[in-house]
Amino acid sequence: MAKPRVDHPAPFHPRILDAVAELLLRHGLTGGNLIDPFAGIGRVTTLKDRGFTGAIVCNELEPEWAKAIQGADFVRVGDARQLPQEWTRRFDLAVTSPTYGNRMADHHNAKDGSRRITYRHRLGRPLTLGNTGQLQWGWEYRALHEQAWAELDRVVRTAIVLNVKDHIRAGQAVPVTDWHVQAFQVLDWRVVERVRVPVDGMGFGANRSLRVEYENVILLTRKWVGSP
Repeated sequence: MAKPRVDHPAPFHPRILDAVAELLLRHGLTGGNLIDPFAGIGRVTTLKDRGFTGAIVCNELEPEWAKAIQGADFVRVGDARQLPQEWTRRFDLAVTSPTYGNRMADHHNAKDGSRRITYRHRLGRPLTLGNTGQLQWGWEYRALHEQAWAELDRVVRTAIVLNVKDHIRAGQAVPVTDWHVQAFQVLDWRVVERVRVPVDGMGFGANRSLRVEYENVILLTRKWVGSP
């Protein structure tokens, strides 16, 4: 019997987590209850090694990846669009990284033997319905995230930290980051701080010479937070 795959193609990069930890420290958000609704293999829990003192809850749709999570106070296997009703306003903040709608969403088997670093190929089976890792940038990607962000808006009281990256499609940068920010602004959240973190891109693929060389870490709060 094959051993379940627990490696993930896009876990939080240590530099991203360092930037998140610094952001939380600057804004006095190092405690309380934290949720990651798209937890993957749970790298968000290493914020506890970077000064976060609160409880961390991980929500992950794929059971294999959920089972690999260590250091969480609670792990739920489930859809980010359908969080428990009793979680309403349960969390002080969220830290999460949505999928980027790029070629990592490819799910076909390569015919030319070329390398594939995708969610589907790393998991070793088709992704569960509702996993954004199988969606290229487009209306389906945006619609699913709108539903997930509406749920996050319901369960989080104060702050959300997003890690998002734009990508190149047909030679042009796709404004994935701005779209996610605008989706939260519609829900009455405001940007408090936005940080660019340099990261290494993949050295292969159709657009290997056209890479966005940084990822965005964005802190949002409800518009009434901190208002007079």
